[in-house]
Amino acid sequence: MSNAAALGRGSGAAGTDKARLEHTFYTANAAASQQFLTAPPAEVLSAALDYASRDWPVFPAPRGEKKSHKSAEYSGGRKWGATDDPEEIRADLERWPEANVGIVTGPQSGVLVVEADTPEGHDVDGLANLAALTERHGALPETVEAVSPSGSRHYYFRYPLGCDIRNSAGLIAPGVDVRGDGGMVIAPPSVKPGHDVPYRWANPPGLFDLADCPEWLLELCEKKANDKVAIAPESIGTGCTAWADTALRGEIADLLAAPEGQRNAALNSTAFSLGQ
Repeated sequence: MSNAAALGRGSGAAGTDKARLEHTFYTANAAASQQFLTAPPAEVLSAALDYASRDWPVFPAPRGEKKSHKSAEYSGGRKWGATDDPEEIRADLERWPEANVGIVTGPQSGVLVVEADTPEGHDVDGLANLAALTERHGALPETVEAVSPSGSRHYYFRYPLGCDIRNSAGLIAPGVDVRGDGGMVIAPPSVKPGHDVPYRWANPPGLFDLADCPEWLLELCEKKANDKVAIAPESIGTGCTAWADTALRGEIADLLAAPEGQRNAALNSTAFSLGQ
C-alpha cells in the first residue's frame, strides 16, 4: 500500500474524481512553476487575500525563509506583523513584491497543520512514518492539503477549541512536525530557491473544508508538545552555577522550538553560545 493510500486517500468514483482534481492542480502548477519563480507575484497577493477572507492572518515571508519581513515591534505587537486586513496585505506586498505568503497557525487562525517530510527534502521519510501511525490508529480524514516544493505534505485541520497544541518537530514521529499555537506555515503559491515547482494545493481551500483532527492525532500532538516543554525548564542542568543552568535551559528551549528549515542553524548557534 502506498503512503498516500495509508494516509486516507479516497476509493472508487470519489477517489477517481479526487485523483483527477489533484492531477489538474499538479499539472497546472508544474506548467506555471517558472512563472511563479520569475513573474510579478500577483498570484501571491490573490492567495493572501483569499486566506485573509477566511480569517487566516497572513504575513510576507522572504523567499526560502520561514520568517516574516515584518516584526511585532513595528506591527502593534502582532507576531510576524500578521494581518487579515486587505489594505495592509496589499501594502506589504507592494513593499516586498518578491515575498512569499505565510499563514499563522493556532487559535488566532483556527488552523492546525501537521507536516510530513520527505527524504528528498529533509533526509527523513515523515510520510512513511505518518502512514505507519495511520495504519495503527486509523486514516486521516480528507481535508485541506498542500504540497511543498520538496514534496512534503501539509495537512490543514480545524484547530480544536480548548486544546493547547504547541509547535513540535519530529516528536510525534521522525519527520512529522506540528504547527499549532504560536506557529506558522509557508503557503501556496510560495516558492523555494533551488526548486522548480512552488508550494501548491493538493486539496485547495474552497473546494475542501478543514476537517477535525482525529482524536488519536490530537492526543499525540498535546502529549508530545507537553513532554517537550517539560524537558527544558527543570530537568536539565550543568552541575555548575545557576547562571550556567539558566543559560543551558534557555538555549535548549530555543533549539527545540526552531522551525523546519532552521534547525541546523539553530544547533550551530546553540553550540556557539554555549561555548562562550
